[in-house]
Amino acid sequence: MKQWILPVLCAALSLGAIESSKHDYLPLFAKRARMTAETLRKPQPKRPNRADPRFNATSMITQAELCYRYGKAAEKPEFVKLGVEMYDRFPAMKPVTGRGSDFHLTRPWALLTWRLDRDGLLTGERRARTLELARAYLNDYYGRNKDGRLFAEELWDHNIHQAEMVAADALAIVFAAEKELPVREIRELAKEFADRILANGDLNENATNYAPLGTAFFLELLALEDRTQELRKNAGFRNQFSRWRDFAGPAVIFPEIGDSYFKHELLPLDVVLMMEAGARLFDDPSFAAEARRIMQRDNGKPDDDLIFRALPLMELDTYRSAAKPAAPALSQVQYRAEYGGNGRPTVPDKLILRTGSQPGDAMIMLDLYARGSHAHEFHRPSIAYFEAGGAALFHNLGRRGTTSGNHANVVWLEEAFDRFPGHPKPGVWNTMTIPVNRLQPAERAGEYRLTNRLDFRTFRQPTLKSITFDNLRLEGTGGTLLIDGFESPGLWTRYTRNLPKISIETVDDRTEGVHAQRVGWNIFNGQVVNRDLPPEFRNRTVKEKEYDLVRFDYKYDGPLPYCNLRGWCRRWMDFGNAALECEVDSAEVRQLGSDAWGRVVFRNYMGPGNRLERRMLLTEEGVLAVVDRFTPAPRFVGRTVGQLWQLYTKAEQGDDWFAAESDGRFPQVDGVDRPERRTLVKFYRPAGTECGVEEFTPGYMHAYKIGGKRYNSFFTAYSRRKTTSAPVTMAQLVFPLLPEDDPARTARAARFDAAADGTVKVEFETPGSGRKVQATITGRGAEVKRR
Repeated sequence: MKQWILPVLCAALSLGAIESSKHDYLPLFAKRARMTAETLRKPQPKRPNRADPRFNATSMITQAELCYRYGKAAEKPEFVKLGVEMYDRFPAMKPVTGRGSDFHLTRPWALLTWRLDRDGLLTGERRARTLELARAYLNDYYGRNKDGRLFAEELWDHNIHQAEMVAADALAIVFAAEKELPVREIRELAKEFADRILANGDLNENATNYAPLGTAFFLELLALEDRTQELRKNAGFRNQFSRWRDFAGPAVIFPEIGDSYFKHELLPLDVVLMMEAGARLFDDPSFAAEARRIMQRDNGKPDDDLIFRALPLMELDTYRSAAKPAAPALSQVQYRAEYGGNGRPTVPDKLILRTGSQPGDAMIMLDLYARGSHAHEFHRPSIAYFEAGGAALFHNLGRRGTTSGNHANVVWLEEAFDRFPGHPKPGVWNTMTIPVNRLQPAERAGEYRLTNRLDFRTFRQPTLKSITFDNLRLEGTGGTLLIDGFESPGLWTRYTRNLPKISIETVDDRTEGVHAQRVGWNIFNGQVVNRDLPPEFRNRTVKEKEYDLVRFDYKYDGPLPYCNLRGWCRRWMDFGNAALECEVDSAEVRQLGSDAWGRVVFRNYMGPGNRLERRMLLTEEGVLAVVDRFTPAPRFVGRTVGQLWQLYTKAEQGDDWFAAESDGRFPQVDGVDRPERRTLVKFYRPAGTECGVEEFTPGYMHAYKIGGKRYNSFFTAYSRRKTTSAPVTMAQLVFPLLPEDDPARTARAARFDAAADGTVKVEFETPGSGRKVQATITGRGAEVKRR
């Protein structure tokens, strides 16, 4: 059987010495291709949905590529013909392939164009029509990315640039003979693009929804460039593939890291593609074993988005090897290559603790890298994922609207005791704080530049009536420097003042000066609202050692504003977000049989000179103990510090414990009927410590319940106390309760004993069995006893 699509990739991944047989992924794509054919045989509805190719040009071309490739792989000429017919219908749907084009459309169109050309089907009128579209795309693409502009961006290798580069390269290959097009320049750009990524040994991306997608696109680029073989000897990329091999939980649930959508039932076919490619590239059966494990999630209803990411699966033979896969890694600190470094994996990426590798075992994950184009940077110290008993008890709070530092399971630091844990509130004045190092960098190290104006990129929020702004300022060791007192409407840009139905009021309700500015916000839907800085502050350089914070005050009427602060921030922030900056000093784990211990030390934790040591013990019972030891720098003595744990719901509570409802029954890949679980968090409460819980409704929230509905709010359980010059020791226990367990009884039976040196002893009864567990947790390890 011929290898029709991405033949370079398929040939490069074929290892003659390894036994292969007919692959088993084709039925996934056959079902979707038949669905497309059946849909097109029906009359077009007035309002087609996205699954209908007639919905828009993107739906048409993505399904055209699917049908064509399926027809070739399955040797079914009727689907090849259907793919070509859909390709021919595509131009009539007025696709945008020049300025303003979308990569969801241009990448599949360009790749299908490349395939038709290879198969001798891009001729005559079809070729002429395609050339006109390609001319618009290539000229616009090169105009935007020539002279190294592409690589000037800090996070240039994200998935959109990957897809656009694939599209441009494919079209440049097809129309190489067209002298009026910048095809030679684009091929050189594609080579440099691949050179830089291969030298780096990784993609600067670790979000669950985007890193595998970017890798799939990069494999396509390497295939177009005939360079797939170079991955075989690339240690950095082998390490990247290995990280994803070890990523999923024991119940084959994928943690939600960065911008992602947590839906436990989704079948991540892009990760399966990575695993199958990894098995062939590195002749390592452990990758193929993980692909088989992930495929246990196949419920016969794969998501369209994931289907279209993984089309090469239907052209790869199933990998088989006589070698026995190594035992799966349990607890580990994963490393990755430094962005822009030498390609060696030296930077901590994830910390993972596991009690075992089978469904029902427990696991936690921390995203220590928390960088890249879709990262939740302020969640670096968070326990981002907690699985026990086959259920994901915590999986972050969603991709948008919940990226603030205090939306995570972290140690939090707040200036005022009564403001802890720091969530904004409607109808009162709040303060937005932006670390000055998030502004555009100036020429000298440690210096940053204010731009000409503030930019707020809006999203539709019809119930958000208004936002009032005041007191934009710099703060730091140099004191407080007022930038804009929002005294008059004159600095709102002409574009903003002329927006239809705009409402801007000068009001007396303020935090400084005489007036503030109130802007009606419910009219916006994607516009960028701008306010110029006063002339004396435009492009002004700021030294971080003098002013390390930018702040402004705001009051809102309605839900929390959801908009991005872009332009003036080098890495944008969401409105209302609280920053949590820190750096990883060290990270380590130890497997203690069926228990696991881990430790991370952070420096400059939420401020220069602060130190945090996190110790975690995950027991075979699925109970998590977290011990935090915070040492404040002199500047932060007297502030309020405490542990946070996020709950999706709140069912019961006591003075120092808080229990959630069950999220529902998670389907089990091994068919075992495991009971529901719910979370109980119990805090260590010595003298001077208070505990509480606060419900918070963000402006946008993506966290999904079992069954597909979304949560609209969450509950932050916390402990809090004032800092002194001495280190502060904090501790909490997190239990995976069964439905019949009594949270009050479990909480009463839990004990903490903290020594002056930070050693903490915990004792608890295993919910249900009553077995007592005692553990001593230090900075060097843990000792666990059971009776």
